[in-house]
Amino acid sequence: MAEEKARDPTKPEIKPVSIPLSKIHDLPGSVFAPPSPKSLEALTSSIVLKGVQEPVILRQREDGEFQIVSGNRRRKASELAKKTEIPAFIYDMTEKEARDFRLRGNAKGAPPGKLLPESEIGKKREAPAKTSDKAAENKTHCPLLCPADRPG
Repeated sequence: MAEEKARDPTKPEIKPVSIPLSKIHDLPGSVFAPPSPKSLEALTSSIVLKGVQEPVILRQREDGEFQIVSGNRRRKASELAKKTEIPAFIYDMTEKEARDFRLRGNAKGAPPGKLLPESEIGKKREAPAKTSDKAAENKTHCPLLCPADRPG
């Protein structure tokens, strides 16, 4: 008999939401290695039989559409399986945070930003205030390690 993990009753259960594949776009600057035809075919067959078992991770753009952060193979296989939607977790993160998450190997840790509540998903939002490249660069410096960034 399979053993089920006990759910912590003090933590709310987080459920993925179904997002139309037509509203998911590539993340600018991200390069996805093309999957081998054999592995893509196997994943497509699995999705036809069982559906997507692990939700993809998306970031929501300001226009209410989405960019793929993790799960590009599942997205492609879902398209080949003629699915119109895919289960997803949507995070409130910048493009830079999404690219950095991909670069560090998205299996290592939780995505940056907060998980968007279902009531905010798909709504247009204001673009975050632009910061200069220098200001953004200084945010990552540690005053203890970077004497030039120490105050006074």
